[in-house]
Amino acid sequence: MDDLERLLDAFQNKTLLKPDFSRPNFMNLVDAISVITGANNNKLSANGMKIKKEIGDPQHLIFILADGVGNSSLEGALDSSNWLLKHHVQTLESIYPSTTSAALTSLGTGLWPSEHSITGWWNFIPILGSPITVLPFRTLDNKRSLQKDLNFADVIMHESLMSKMSRQTFVVQPHSIHSSMYSNFIGAGATHLPYHNLNEAIDLITSNVLKTHSTSYTYWYISEADHQAHKTGTDSLQTQMTIRDIDKAITGLRSKLNADTTKIVFSSDHGHRKAKTKYTINKKDPINWYLSSPPSGDLRISFYHVRKEFEDDFKKEFSARFGKDFVLIPSIQLNNLRLFGPNELSKETLSRVGTFTAISLGEAVLRYIDSDVNDYFMKQESQHSGLSVDEMTIPLAIG
Repeated sequence: MDDLERLLDAFQNKTLLKPDFSRPNFMNLVDAISVITGANNNKLSANGMKIKKEIGDPQHLIFILADGVGNSSLEGALDSSNWLLKHHVQTLESIYPSTTSAALTSLGTGLWPSEHSITGWWNFIPILGSPITVLPFRTLDNKRSLQKDLNFADVIMHESLMSKMSRQTFVVQPHSIHSSMYSNFIGAGATHLPYHNLNEAIDLITSNVLKTHSTSYTYWYISEADHQAHKTGTDSLQTQMTIRDIDKAITGLRSKLNADTTKIVFSSDHGHRKAKTKYTINKKDPINWYLSSPPSGDLRISFYHVRKEFEDDFKKEFSARFGKDFVLIPSIQLNNLRLFGPNELSKETLSRVGTFTAISLGEAVLRYIDSDVNDYFMKQESQHSGLSVDEMTIPLAIG
């Protein structure tokens, strides 16, 4: 059985979840929000129409995205008396790769990863000939900012949806990231409101909604649950308490605002899965001799730009070292698999995913380390970017 057959077999036996665009998904939610806020007038799918109907056309729409809160994590932390489960309307399929950079770029552009070309935490940028760390807009090793070396438009070559909205827009994000180049792109044209804790965010949102007499759209990004899941695992008491704190905060926000004029929509970008088996490729690894660039991607999906004369050698060595837990397929086959969206990969996306794509068959992770210091990613208890049900299913709550 070759690696493509192994991947298809994992889909068949439901070890992995193959993206199915007929099921309700994150992009249906993004499309519904886009139409409600006037960012576009695209025809919605049946799933998008259902979500739009559930949201309605409120004067004030608040969309809360809690990073890393998959459906299973939510159900494990809360009970039916909690706001987020009481108002849980359906389970959505995340986009793939199930990782923050890909999902937030889909939220920010209204495009699938196959179209917007952000397919992991580390992305190969053709104009540089090497990968970068996209969200903080820094070098691969995260040591240096790229603001003076690279135009943001060379990384994301599309318009921000928020810049096209007809409502007054607000972006509420943690103080540590609110002024980054990526945050400025996502929130183009919006008023940015940084916060240090959940209570401060509630006060900022409440104040803005109460004094805004026109229609408004508020995007509130919460990062705490993802950070905690990485640190202590998805099933830890600390992660569950963090999710309960988020539920309590949303309950408090809901109580401060008029239900007749304000609607709260809650979802996430991806779930999590415990990382037990951990592989690394460091910058001195002999496998790098086969590559024209360091690997890119994420922990459960990675991309390799391989020198043509070494393709067979690379495949043989990769399979010998990592083949128990990863499949390695020619990246061009991603077009037939339709993992990154319902359409073929754009020319730009194809140039970024390289010669080969490695996909985890389960909980195993693989990380390229471009540093001599201890890598904190390898110390983390839980990861995402894979195709497991826990990573690929996210909640939708509306109330």
